[in-house]
Parts: sequence; structure tokens; C-alpha cells
Amino acid sequence: IFIIGLVLLICVMNFAFEQVGEIRWKFINVNKKDSNYDTVILGDSHTRCAIDPNIIDEATGLDSVNMAIDGATDKDMYYILLESCRNNDIKNVVLDVDYLYWMSPQEEGTFNECFVYNQLPISSYVRYKYILDNLNKLDIRNVIAHRTSYSFDWDDIKDNVSLKLNSDFVNGTIFATDQTEETSYNGGKGYIPVADTGVTKDMATELSAYDFLSTTTIADCRIAYFEKIKEYCKDNGINLILITSPITPTSYKYLNYEQVNETMEAFFESEGVTYYDFNLLKEDVLDRTKDDYVDNEGHMGITLSRKYSTFLGEFLDTVISKDAIDTSMFYENIDEASKELNDGV
Repeated sequence: IFIIGLVLLICVMNFAFEQVGEIRWKFINVNKKDSNYDTVILGDSHTRCAIDPNIIDEATGLDSVNMAIDGATDKDMYYILLESCRNNDIKNVVLDVDYLYWMSPQEEGTFNECFVYNQLPISSYVRYKYILDNLNKLDIRNVIAHRTSYSFDWDDIKDNVSLKLNSDFVNGTIFATDQTEETSYNGGKGYIPVADTGVTKDMATELSAYDFLSTTTIADCRIAYFEKIKEYCKDNGINLILITSPITPTSYKYLNYEQVNETMEAFFESEGVTYYDFNLLKEDVLDRTKDDYVDNEGHMGITLSRKYSTFLGEFLDTVISKDAIDTSMFYENIDEASKELNDGV
């Protein structure tokens, strides 16, 4: 009786306190019975607002889905990849490498780390694989409940209960997130655009927390999970395409991005994989300025994201077709890119 009561109590607490939205919806969408995705795009918030699968599909003939999640590390991406492959015959993985999460000093085992795990369906083997893989790291409160997602604010609780009683939540539609019809136009492909605002915050204030980039050292746990992704793709005949979406060009110097780029290129070369850093794209290939972004960190506004998606679709079509890449579209290094893109700024 005690155990039954405890289970019921946890269910009630999850219902009332657990905040849900985009992550739960993405997992439902990617595993719908009629889904037949062949390409999955992995990344974090930069990727989520930068890559529109509908535009990619028009250029390539693929059926792609953007599974990028705000705050996701490559550890999260490994499990997101497994979940995406559960009911889809994935042939291509586009992994968008974000400099912040690869060189971040954050280690495994933090209390909030499993925010993606908590949204995995109970019926999915990936959920239980996550538990087994991380037995020595998971906080027990996050294993038996969804504690990382709880909010005890009264207004949040009221909104949360109201949402969960709504048919959109029950049916798993995108409107069970905070998306409106205008920003979810792509019909469930996972791209969440951001309105064009331009950069409004002071660079030094916004980027002061990123001084760890001066070390240009990739965290061991990032390497370990990248190698898991690489191995899974190799074992399953999946094309692994590594890119970095372009960030705000005026931030290159402050973020030591020349060193970051050199470190990432050297690492992927040592791993025997091809990597494309699109911060090196020439201005006449993808014209971009500070005004095309919404912050100094590198989140694109909707106009640039659609231009970038158009370029990326054509680029992926070339890569997947194994045609030669026109290397003249790239600057030699970030220093040259910074001078050309920021000329007159």
C-alpha cells in the first residue's frame, strides 16, 4: 500500500509541478506512427532557431526533422539520436557543434543535467538505457520523478494544470508548447524561429561568463559522447555530417573564436571526420551582420535563419551526393573572416 501511495503521489506531483513543452512535443512528434524521417538535425538553441527542415527538404528531397533542444550537450544528443532512430530509418545526422558546450567546464552528474531524460517517453527503451548508463551520476529524485522540471510558483502550477487538461497536450500537438500558429508554420519539423530584433545587449556584459573559451580545451565527457555518436552512426550506416552554424561575427574576437575554430578543426581531424565551420563562409555566400542576430552569443533572427537554411540545404545536397565541395566559399581562417565581415563596424 505504501508503494502504491508513493507512486500515486509522484504522479500527482508530476502532473501539477512538472513544466512541459518543446522537449516532450519533439519526442512525440519524431515517433508518430506516420513519421518517416530520414535525416535528423541535432544541436542546441542555436540550431533550433537557425535550421528550417522544410527549406532543407526542398533543396535535397530529404525528410528531415530538427531535434535541437535548448541547452542540449552532445551527451543529450546521443540519447536524442537513439530516440529519433527508434521508429525512423535515419540515413543522415547533421550535428551542429556549439563552441559553448564543447569547451564548457561543466562535468557530468549535475542535478539539472537530465532535463532531456525526464521528457523521454516511459515506453521508450532509451529512457531506461539512460538510467543504466548513468546509475552512478543520476540524482535519485530525477529517476523516480521529474524533479528537474518542477516549478512551485502558484501561477506556473495553474497554467501547467490548465495546459495538461487541454486537448493539444493530450494529442501532443505543437500548440501544447508556447508556440503560436505564426511561429510553428513548418508543421511539426522542430524549427523554432526567433523574431528579428538585432543585438541589443552590451557584448562584454552578455559574454562575460564565457571566459573559459580562452583555455580552448575540449571537455573529456564531450569527447566520450561524440565518439558514441560517431560509433552509432558507423554501425548503422548513417552519414554523420558535422557543422557549426555561424554566430554573431562581431563576437569572434571577444570569444577567442580563432582559437576555438583551430581547436575544433584539429580535434575532428584527429577523429577522422570532416567538419565544416560555417563561420568561415564568405560574405558573398552568406551575407550576415550583427543586426541579423538577436544576441552576441549567436542566435539567428528568422530572416537570416531562412537564408542560412537555403544555403545549408544546397550544401547538404552536395555532401550527401558526394560531389566535390567548392572550398573557395570559405575564408582561410577566422581572423580573415572577422576582418571581412566586420569591415566598417
